[in-house]
Amino acid sequence: MEGDLRPSSVDNIESDLPSSKEEVLERIREVKTGSESGLKDYPLYPRRWMEVNATSGIESAKKIRVMQFNILAEGLSADPERKPPFEDERAGKKADSSTWGNFDSIEEPKVVLNFATRKVRILEEIVRNSPDIVALQEMDRYHDYFGPVLEHLGYESKWSCKLDSPSLKFGYYSDGVCICWKKDRFNLEAEAMDNSVEFEGKQVAVNHVLLTLKPKDWNGVPFVCVATHLKAKATSENEQKRSKQITALLTKVTDFAKLHNAGERILLCGDFNCDPFDIYKSKGEGGRELDYKAICVPHIQESFPNIQSAYPLENAAENADDADSSKWLWTTWKKRSAGGVGEVKHSIDYIYYDKNNFNCTQILLPPDPEYVMEHRLPCYKYPSDHISIVADFDFIR
Repeated sequence: MEGDLRPSSVDNIESDLPSSKEEVLERIREVKTGSESGLKDYPLYPRRWMEVNATSGIESAKKIRVMQFNILAEGLSADPERKPPFEDERAGKKADSSTWGNFDSIEEPKVVLNFATRKVRILEEIVRNSPDIVALQEMDRYHDYFGPVLEHLGYESKWSCKLDSPSLKFGYYSDGVCICWKKDRFNLEAEAMDNSVEFEGKQVAVNHVLLTLKPKDWNGVPFVCVATHLKAKATSENEQKRSKQITALLTKVTDFAKLHNAGERILLCGDFNCDPFDIYKSKGEGGRELDYKAICVPHIQESFPNIQSAYPLENAAENADDADSSKWLWTTWKKRSAGGVGEVKHSIDYIYYDKNNFNCTQILLPPDPEYVMEHRLPCYKYPSDHISIVADFDFIR
């Protein structure tokens, strides 16, 4: 297999894997109501919908719901006392000890980050929103858990293993990116899964799944779905890398769409690991100085003007202490004292769509800030450090 990868294996499927949709739903009910998980009386955060561009006269068959969700890899949040699946790191060294993903402000990490229950709550978040298309990042248990279980829930899926996954150094499986779609609504027409894109004549690594779907519900035309996970960490150097990744990826996506008769009908979902605006740092006494300029998201808007964000980027929160009531949009809110990161709250997950072929009618709002638990995400009421973002669309062409 290309690169240093450890994908989960069909040979290691869990012995208690649910065998039907009914059994999956029963597992979800047990976690919600049973006492064994430690999550009894901790329902998932309630969420509200906000109308964006209401339309009338569009038949239901031409409406779709799209979810984007970084689910937090098991290998990046594991119990340090648990023996990992692999003894040795790729280079032959002993695997680093896991540290609960540095989520050191969580009250009971053995409850909140227990993957046996967290994976079920991830499914619960998907089930309660019933998306037609789901883009997932940091999935490191595809073959032996999520793939077969999502199939029971009516989804087909494609998963792409991340090259040089950070989960490997802790002795866990490689994480990756996945797209799932309801198999009673769409047919898979084409796919590209090579995990590389070209920028200025050079190959750039970027984890992504790129495919073309064709609706079954009516005589619809194909459209392209792409899910990606860009370079992490908020630095100027990494923002330059993210800009190269998204530039090359979108070029590949537009060429792929034309090749497979999808025109400009594009849905792009991802954890971009960057804000939509310039990043400033405190300078004392309320002053600020520029840390680094935003390049990645502005480039999308400048170079691909027909592709726009389902969530209004002007409403994106800038930090955990943001008192501006207009800054209500966030997709991750976490506390980590390790490395001096502290508390962060911002918007780094996106759903983009071609506005000439889709109309976004409503979006799922983040949980109300006053209800978010003190140790933020993940927590008793949410299984990941990212919330899902969900948007409803009408096909208009």
